[in-house]
Amino acid sequence: MSYAVAAAPFGSGAAALLAGGAANALGAAYAVAAPVFGALGGGLTGSNVGSNALFMPLQVEAAASTGSSVALIAGIQNVAGSHASYLSPQRLVLAATATGLVGREGEVAKAAVAPVVVVVLLLAAVGVVVPSFGR
Repeated sequence: MSYAVAAAPFGSGAAALLAGGAANALGAAYAVAAPVFGALGGGLTGSNVGSNALFMPLQVEAAASTGSSVALIAGIQNVAGSHASYLSPQRLVLAATATGLVGREGEVAKAAVAPVVVVVLLLAAVGVVVPSFGR
């Protein structure tokens, strides 16, 4: 389903429009926002592939618009989406069921939030620090 939803913005040019707006608003700081977009997609879809389908076109366009490394931003998107997919409702229910914590999904979510936030913050740091090595 998320693939069908993602095709509309990509095919209509909306991804380019959104990316242009994000790139203009954030400039070089876009690398800090990139993992947030990836994490949002992972949390919404419960899937890294779904996150990439939703946000990768935007990420690539924004990276190109800001002069950032497209490969770096794409990697950040991929990792953030993967890690944040654990916060999706379907993954939380699956984890609670598998561990005998049925009905305690909120506790599972609380335990999963901190590691995901740490990864997103680390990815934001990577997005800022790694490009400076090439200068």
